[in-house]
Amino acid sequence: MTAKPQPPSGKVYRIGWLTPNAPPPPGPPGPSSSLGAFRQALRDLGYVEGQHFTIEARFSDAKLDRLPALAVEFPSSWPVVPIPSSTGWLPAWPGPAAT
Repeated sequence: MTAKPQPPSGKVYRIGWLTPNAPPPPGPPGPSSSLGAFRQALRDLGYVEGQHFTIEARFSDAKLDRLPALAVEFPSSWPVVPIPSSTGWLPAWPGPAAT
């Protein structure tokens, strides 16, 4: 029998979700959305949102030119883990050095 990995305790990881997609409808993202599927995968691994991680999401609604402005909206304490929902936004992510 293999033990399931346990999430780390004590630290809440900030995840930045920057996507060229449209925002999901109001309410929690469904499992068919990439953000909903990502959250579910973390839950399946034993992570609890708010206890082990938080997600800050930004959506450009298919307007790629908005990605750089959305990227700088993340707080100065930059997310620990940037997550691309596609590779198109990567040049827009200024990272911590840009603040």
